[in-house]
Amino acid sequence: MPTPANDEFIANLDVTIPDASKAVVMAAENVARFSRETGDTAVLRAYANLQFFITQVDLDIRMNLRLLLADESSRITAEKYLALALIEAEKGIGIMLRELAVEAGKQHGRLAGFLDLKQWGEAQAAMTSRLKAMRTDKPFYKDLTQIRNEVVAHFVSKSSGVETSAQWALSRSAVQKSGSSILNSLIVSYSVDLATGLAELSHAMTAASAEWMKANLKR
Repeated sequence: MPTPANDEFIANLDVTIPDASKAVVMAAENVARFSRETGDTAVLRAYANLQFFITQVDLDIRMNLRLLLADESSRITAEKYLALALIEAEKGIGIMLRELAVEAGKQHGRLAGFLDLKQWGEAQAAMTSRLKAMRTDKPFYKDLTQIRNEVVAHFVSKSSGVETSAQWALSRSAVQKSGSSILNSLIVSYSVDLATGLAELSHAMTAASAEWMKANLKR
């Protein structure tokens, strides 16, 4: 299948970003609504937290991709923040999945059977599989960690001052001058793969709770 041109990606992002932004706000409202849930309803808190995490990462990736694709001169800035979203999301998703898995394993009372454990286990496995390529790409992951620690999180690194940031700027400038497509960037490629996996996870979460919703929510 041929790779879509930048214009096609940009057009798609222009259509989807407004809805993605609304989804973040709706998910944030659910986090606030369920933040104090304990006991048999604690699974709702973990479920809402994961949905917010998914929508927030999705929007961050979409916004940075939009900027990158629309204006190559943004590459020095936008790609490093895309790298930050990528590594923080990769680390964070494990925490969020474990939190929901723990609460799902204790479902009882009013929320007994809220999540179908078989479907939820399959969803977790699919997300882990989706991340395997990036996690096993040791050279890339090492570079990604350095970008986070010495380029994005700290403008002046304790170990390298501004030297790593300067190297990043020169590398992005060299890539831009070479004419290499932004879509060839591993940061972009893995970010798109992560966003796709998170979208699949979100759909799987909905499917795993569908039976409980159907049986317990009044129409």
